[in-house]
Amino acid sequence: MTERTDGAAGGDGGDGGDVRGAAARTAGSAAVSPARYAVAVRELAARWLPAVAGAGSPDGPAEAGDLACSPAGLWLALAALAAGAAGDTARELRALLGVAGPEAAPAVTDAARALAATDALAAATGVWSRAEVRPGYRAALPDVGFGPLTDRAALDAWVRRATGGLIGRLPLDVPADARLVLVNALALRARWVTPFPERDTRPRDFTDAAGRVRQVPTMHGDVPVDAAWTTAGGATVVELRCEAGPGGAAGARVRFVLGPPGTGAAAVLPEAWSDVRTPVGAGRVTVALPRLTLRGTVDVTAHFGALGLRHAAGPGADFSGLSPEPLHVSRVAQECLLRVGELGVEAAAVTAVAVRRTAVARRPALRVAFDRPFGVVVLPAEGAGDVPLLAAWQASAPAGPEPPAYALDEEEPPEVRRMTFVPFLPNGHCVAVEHPDGSVRLPAGEVRPGEVWLRDTALRVPLETAGFRIQLVRPFAYRAVGRHVYVRVEGDRYQGRRRHADVPWRTGTPEELAPALTDPVERSAVRDAGASRASQSEASYFAAVVRQIELSYLREGNPPESGSGFGAGPEQWRVQRRMVVDGLHRDGTFLDVGCANGLLMESVAAWAAEDGRAVEPYGVDLSPGLVAEARRRLPRWADRIAVGNALDWTPGDGRRFTFVHVLADCVPPVRFPDVVRHALDRLVEPGGRLLVSVYQPVGGTAPRAAERLAAAGAVVAGHSESAGVPGTATTAWCDA
Repeated sequence: MTERTDGAAGGDGGDGGDVRGAAARTAGSAAVSPARYAVAVRELAARWLPAVAGAGSPDGPAEAGDLACSPAGLWLALAALAAGAAGDTARELRALLGVAGPEAAPAVTDAARALAATDALAAATGVWSRAEVRPGYRAALPDVGFGPLTDRAALDAWVRRATGGLIGRLPLDVPADARLVLVNALALRARWVTPFPERDTRPRDFTDAAGRVRQVPTMHGDVPVDAAWTTAGGATVVELRCEAGPGGAAGARVRFVLGPPGTGAAAVLPEAWSDVRTPVGAGRVTVALPRLTLRGTVDVTAHFGALGLRHAAGPGADFSGLSPEPLHVSRVAQECLLRVGELGVEAAAVTAVAVRRTAVARRPALRVAFDRPFGVVVLPAEGAGDVPLLAAWQASAPAGPEPPAYALDEEEPPEVRRMTFVPFLPNGHCVAVEHPDGSVRLPAGEVRPGEVWLRDTALRVPLETAGFRIQLVRPFAYRAVGRHVYVRVEGDRYQGRRRHADVPWRTGTPEELAPALTDPVERSAVRDAGASRASQSEASYFAAVVRQIELSYLREGNPPESGSGFGAGPEQWRVQRRMVVDGLHRDGTFLDVGCANGLLMESVAAWAAEDGRAVEPYGVDLSPGLVAEARRRLPRWADRIAVGNALDWTPGDGRRFTFVHVLADCVPPVRFPDVVRHALDRLVEPGGRLLVSVYQPVGGTAPRAAERLAAAGAVVAGHSESAGVPGTATTAWCDA
């Protein structure tokens, strides 16, 4: 899945239309001003919100609970339908929407294009039909996609594409006798101009609509003084602005509305777009705002009476401008999602219309605490007017944002600005950091300019925040807001000379550690990381290994040591690796399994010669890129270096080797005994030796080579250790 920010779907044939604000105007159509459209949507909202608040959701009345709806999405969907209305049907739709009949089509086109001029806001409309659609209706709506109505799966797939995965399916069941389905989608993923500092998020009391007090994660930060005002209705409004686009497109605006105690959604939400505003007169404005996720599904059909729609859904409906068939609206439904967090906002709305055939002083500081029911309204950039794209009411204690937006599976995130790490130790336990304030958090940090996130940030942040040295990085989830990737990393504690944090850890299995974490999103992330680790296929594991080592080892200008995964120079290389030759007791051949750029096989031949032994080196590595580099470095031995997996590689000529050297971490831990058996059965010649090495950072907790070899079922014949820091590099061997 990839992020969509400039349109949700495109083309014809049922893909639906998208609006990017750049398409040419249809010749002869009259432009609809953003101001006129904004007024029309606000008037629709004023009629609709009391019905939504009074009817609520299937879980209970919304005046006592949460709600989320999209006046703009409903207007766009009904106005597109109204473009084909005539007679009394057109008159009642015009009374509700401000447009109907021939003038509705250009109004829909212009309104959607005005919205799409807001950065990161996508608007799309699609029509799927079994009924004949008049060519004039199609031509009047150039940004709408048309296609055949076949099965529900195609519509659900369009919804997922149109919302970038924020909403997964159509909000209504398509009747078997449906003749046409019209769907509008709006989606926004945007970052705040000034994000809330995550370190300042802490539990705070929230009094819900029923009077219950609960602690919820609450963000804290300052906002510009002119971003807060009061209204004639006694509400306090705080506006947060989203970042502008790289091309200068203005960002969306999100308004948080706190009404007088006891007032409900229908009275408070319209205050967000009220033109009567009074500056707060403060020298500073600070905000305490809960993190939140709100979802709402609304059966708009139940509100037709309040909206004045009687003909459109009855036997007298006239949509003759859309189709020669007699049609009427059978159901309208809408699903909305709103997420608000420290870094930004995600919002989406899908509105679906099913159509059937008709049988005929010192200025004080102001502190605004959203610690009781409040409203949220998402609006486009200022140029598009105060159009309520999405209106939501938080009456219950906010649950905070949901877990990471979507699993990455095998794909790369499109862009990364922030990383959160779930570190795994060699024993399979996870690591979190215990902070002085009592919180327990996962390591996290921003990607710095010039860094490659998968290589540079992934190495730096765990070291600097947790004292953890990574070996392997695996992204498993991504949130488009904030371009935030969640990764699990294999590694160990670090106490060496690199810059690192010396902090207390909280460790445990994913299920043990998750409840101890302060942040509910991080709790979910740890559980998801554990599931991702447990379910990862071998093919996926080895693909991640190749990607990681090629990115790290094949950097332009790397010295040979770095190209073999070693972070120091030639002197330390000798200190930390020469112990391998302690297991070479006679002349012969030497195969390095996991040879990288060939430096170890080259070094072993030279070190053995110093001891009076003649050793002919060979190498095999999983990475085609590293094998190519090894052959480039060692042209005289190029035909001795091959691509292969330690689990099953054998030479094409069937040869065996006097000595076979294997890194213990070249395969998943559970498969290491298989590597030992394969090497002894297929690679080591009779009378030869299998050598196993374990490398780890200073302070690492991994078992040493002799322990690993014995645990794999081999009889350890000897072992050796580097002349460096004890435990950092060990080799053990067994005889074939």
